[in-house]
Amino acid sequence: MRLKRWIVVCIAALPAVGCGTSGGQLTIPQSDNTYPLVLLDVVPTGASLMTVTTHSLPITLHVKSNDSLSFVGLAVDDDGGAQNIQIWQTVRQCRNIGGGLVTCSGPGTPGAPAKDNPDTGKKPGDIANTRRVVAMTLDMHPLTIGFDSVEVKVWAVGINFSNLSEQTQEVTLEYP
Repeated sequence: MRLKRWIVVCIAALPAVGCGTSGGQLTIPQSDNTYPLVLLDVVPTGASLMTVTTHSLPITLHVKSNDSLSFVGLAVDDDGGAQNIQIWQTVRQCRNIGGGLVTCSGPGTPGAPAKDNPDTGKKPGDIANTRRVVAMTLDMHPLTIGFDSVEVKVWAVGINFSNLSEQTQEVTLEYP
């Protein structure tokens, strides 16, 4: 089932992203004052694809412990090149310890993306792709074991070769 969902996500993403990371290539300019376009697709268990962008509304999904969600991030910069696409996440886990008391851990500040697809070592004058894609699957089960409630926030960040970045709205996953 997971492989089938992954194939559907990849096929759905192909028209938007071209083949692999390519969507075209360009020579990296000396400067680029425009921000990259960034979007994040999410496919929850048994549901339809949903997309968040920089200017869309955030999405909140109620998930089950056995849910698995697929995320595909896309960064596009047609005039400066896409240097990286990143998927970030934070997790907050809580358990009821009795007497009306709850103890929680997280979310904390993430130190690095959960997944990324950088194009490193390039400088102005080099050839680069205009699009970058990254994908990840998030299994809720390991995050929910021993906890009464879990909140996961996921978002994507696209970065161009001038180090200008744009971030999508968050996808919030709430268990139960």
